[in-house]
Amino acid sequence: EYLRIIFHPVVLTMGMAYLGVKFLRYAMDSWIPTFLVVLGLDASNASYYSAIFDVCGIFPAVIAGWALDRIFRGNWALLSMTAAVGMAAGFFIAAFYPVSPLAVALSFGLIGFMIYGPETILSGAASVQVAGEKNGLAIAGVVNGLGSIGPIIQEKVIGWLMQHDPSGGMRNVNLLGMGISVTLVLFMGITVWRGARVRK
Repeated sequence: EYLRIIFHPVVLTMGMAYLGVKFLRYAMDSWIPTFLVVLGLDASNASYYSAIFDVCGIFPAVIAGWALDRIFRGNWALLSMTAAVGMAAGFFIAAFYPVSPLAVALSFGLIGFMIYGPETILSGAASVQVAGEKNGLAIAGVVNGLGSIGPIIQEKVIGWLMQHDPSGGMRNVNLLGMGISVTLVLFMGITVWRGARVRK
């Protein structure tokens, strides 16, 4: 039964979604100061501006469980899909309208606001909801295990994108982030649709 649950499409979708979320979250934490310096901001101010990302993520991380119960009626996939739409919008703004370091920092703040909720839910409440209390912790371990790949590979991927042309590389990183976010929207949308069919 344990193996059947681990390889269930929904569990694998959760794990891959969490990998994407962790990839993007750690990428932002690691590289935002560099991006802002590329845009012309001095290093000391870049460190302050980069904090917008994490500050904007505090409140959603705290209320994610409440929002899951009260707003999304326990539908973790719908919550994650909604957040991914916001993430995609933030990356779109950063990629196509980098009018100033502050504007880009604020677009990263939007990403931070949207990304911390799914990060909190996918590794905890969603696992229990999908597998039940008996297998919830095991599934959370699988999801966290897949998610832990994200922080490892993001340094290599983004370092490679940035190494030759920092300005073009930054745009490509934002396009990559937008692509990952859109992929999350699609996968979570399919999960929402499948869940609705099962309930019928």
